[in-house]
Amino acid sequence: MPRRSSPPAPVERLRRLTIEEATAGSRPDTRSVARPMVRTRSGAGEASTGSEAQQREAPSPDSESSTSEDESEEEMVGGDTDRGSFATLPGSGYDYDQMTPRTEEQARRAFDADELSISHCRSWDFDGATYFNFNLLEQIGIRIGPSDGDPNIATCTCSQQSPCKHIWWLEYQLVRARNPHRNWSFVNDGSTISGTQLHQWILENGIDRLSASGDWPLVPAAAEPGDDFSQRRDEELNDMLTPFAPAPQDETPYHEAYEALDQAVREVAERDRGIFERFRNALDPDLCAQLRFDRDNRNKVEHAFATLDLYSRVGPPADASPGSPVSGCAAALEEAIEDIQASLRSNPETPFVRISLRILLQVIHGVVTRNTDIYVGKPWASQVQAPTDQRDRNLYVRLVRTPPPSSQLFMIDLLRRFPSEVLQDRRDAVVQIMDQIKRNGGPDRYYAALRDLIAPRGAASGKGVAAGRKRGGDAEEGSSQPKRGR
Repeated sequence: MPRRSSPPAPVERLRRLTIEEATAGSRPDTRSVARPMVRTRSGAGEASTGSEAQQREAPSPDSESSTSEDESEEEMVGGDTDRGSFATLPGSGYDYDQMTPRTEEQARRAFDADELSISHCRSWDFDGATYFNFNLLEQIGIRIGPSDGDPNIATCTCSQQSPCKHIWWLEYQLVRARNPHRNWSFVNDGSTISGTQLHQWILENGIDRLSASGDWPLVPAAAEPGDDFSQRRDEELNDMLTPFAPAPQDETPYHEAYEALDQAVREVAERDRGIFERFRNALDPDLCAQLRFDRDNRNKVEHAFATLDLYSRVGPPADASPGSPVSGCAAALEEAIEDIQASLRSNPETPFVRISLRILLQVIHGVVTRNTDIYVGKPWASQVQAPTDQRDRNLYVRLVRTPPPSSQLFMIDLLRRFPSEVLQDRRDAVVQIMDQIKRNGGPDRYYAALRDLIAPRGAASGKGVAAGRKRGGDAEEGSSQPKRGR
């Protein structure tokens, strides 16, 4: 057979092992790719052993239709295919001398099957032998290992009784990982690559190296049915998914959509371990921890404001507790702020510091934008005994305008603990709060304290951090949270 020129270097696309055509329009007819795949009871082709594996790999009742499809494919290809016409196709530099024209055509199609992608791979030992399993995203699994028949011929769960496109595609990935430019040779039954048995090939090259070269998640061999993987998987799924869950009190379509998504993700992860491994790789644990920190603390603040707003609109609920809803909101905010401080002590890293500052500024913004008497002009107000103290009727008055004499300015000392560069990053949010305080008519002391927070360090006029702390009075630093209402 005349030697052919080497093909262009294959092009690797993101998270897929694919090959780019060398010449536009040179791709052969790939109608056979759309052939329905027969799924076995093993789903995505999970590793099987013993007699159960024999049953799972036995020909399916659909083998007759599969045979007829193979025959129609052979008619389409033809027994006298001109091999020279494939000179521009990827892989044309490989040696096909030991293959029939039909098998060569099938292998070439598989080499160019860019729609295939590995879900995950694994190896495991059973009865003194090592097996390998490569699971494709098509819900197809390729098994390579000892069997009662030829111990080195790969089997595929698509039930085609000969080397199928999946096996040929996998073999190309194996040689591509090692040296795509060498003149590797293939045989009709797919059992060897350049004279080396396929099973031995993987043993020599290492499945870990192969998985790394293909960006295929490698499932640990020790994680077999019967270990604690299921419990660990459920726990990790909770850690990965809960940061995206809406607040429990939210009655929105988003809540229902999230529950449906959560259920779907769990079902897929339970059925296909490779998908679960990809979830783990995609969702960084540190990022999930930050999202959870943000969601949990933000939800407490939003719930406190939402409860007060609901009371203001419709009046007290039937099970309303005694006391002013304003004092109740102030107490809930104090508890949320204390929780944020505690969480921050446990997570002092910069991302958590930034999240904490953003939430605390949301607290202040929520207070200064609620400068209203919740009882004035409300139809339900005549049905309740409204408090006479403005501090129990207006949240802004209670926490910012006229706080108790023993209290510092609302949250100012707490904000002073944040690094200057972090405060500067939230400068726009602080300015918005200052503008709202102007519209509310003061107090000037609170406005000035906020201005000092975002002023450059060492600014003139003595209005830096030190001056701000001097104004704080004799109260202990950090006690600027609202006093819990009675």
